[in-house]
This record gives sequence, structure tokens and C-alpha cells, in this order.
Amino acid sequence: LKSGPVGVARAHAGLPVVPSAFDRTHTSLDMPELSEPAITTARATTDLARVSEKLASALQDELKRGTVVLEQRGDKLTLALSSGELFGKGRVIMTPAGTTLVKRIGVALRKFRPQSVEVAGHTDSAKVVSPTTQERFPTNWELSTARATNVVRFLQEQGRVPGDRLIAMGFAQYRPAANNASAEGRQQNRRVEITLQPVVQQ
Repeated sequence: LKSGPVGVARAHAGLPVVPSAFDRTHTSLDMPELSEPAITTARATTDLARVSEKLASALQDELKRGTVVLEQRGDKLTLALSSGELFGKGRVIMTPAGTTLVKRIGVALRKFRPQSVEVAGHTDSAKVVSPTTQERFPTNWELSTARATNVVRFLQEQGRVPGDRLIAMGFAQYRPAANNASAEGRQQNRRVEITLQPVVQQ
């Protein structure tokens, strides 16, 4: 027999190999087992990356024009949609172009099981001044919330996103994305944000 570790000597002798304690110790160190939460978190992160790719593909034109912004913030994926793409001025019912846009988003989400789909309405700092609009939406609170609610209803009814995953909320002008001092800033602030968070099983 050739000299060497016990396992090598037995192999040359035609005997079964029995790893030494040293071998077993180093094998376990070289190949650590992941905990179940770690595996689940990794899968959730992969799902988030996949839905990001689907949305980027479905919304290519809007992303190029800048009317839609797709951004990942930690374990959340956020779509910021310009209100001008979804609604007429002072309106809460989506335009035909708006429904087409939200439907494409819903299709991209169908095979993705997020923990929540949070839809948040935002406005600029301008007050609601139209008498017609004021009758139903006295302030930006009501306007932003109504817009978010209509997007949520459409995602559930037309996009077939489960209702128990959907949340609608309105923030009025109090979470601006830009400075309201300029027309460009006010345009950025008039938006609907859809935030996705993947399921992480405990």
C-alpha cells in the first residue's frame, strides 16, 4: 500500500472508504447548510428580480419617456406612475391609456406572489379649486386616496391580483418627490406609487 491518509490506503486495499473525523469536520465547514429562513429570503429576492424584469419589459416605452420610474429600495420594488398617464386633471377615473397601462402591470404581477401590493396616491401642493371637483374631493387627501382606490380596484378586477394582497392609501401633498416650487417638480409629485414586497416565510 502507498503511504497517505487512512481513506487513501483503504481504497488501494479494496476496502470501503471511511472518512476520518478530520475529513468529516472539514466537509461540514466547507459546505454549510442554509437555514430555512435564509433559503426563503433568497427565493423571495429572486422573485423580486424576476418581476422587476417583467415590469421593465412591459413598460419599456413609459420608462424611456420618464412617465414611469422603476426603483428597488431594499426588499421593496416601487413603480412611480405619473398621474398624467392615468387621470385627467382633477379626475379619479382612469383614462383609456391609464387602464391599458395598469392592465399591463397587473399581467406582470399575476405569477408573482407579493406579501403586499401597496398603491399610494400623491398630489402636488396646489389646492383643489374646481367647484365640480370640490363637491366630491374637497382636499388633496380625498383626491389622492380616491385615485389609489381606483387603481387598486382595477388591479383586482381586471388584473386579477388577489384582493387580500392589495392596500390603497393617499398621502395628498405631504410626501413630495420633488420641490413644488417649479412646474417640473409639481409634475413629479402628481403620481401614483405601486410598491411590491415579496413574501418571506418565517
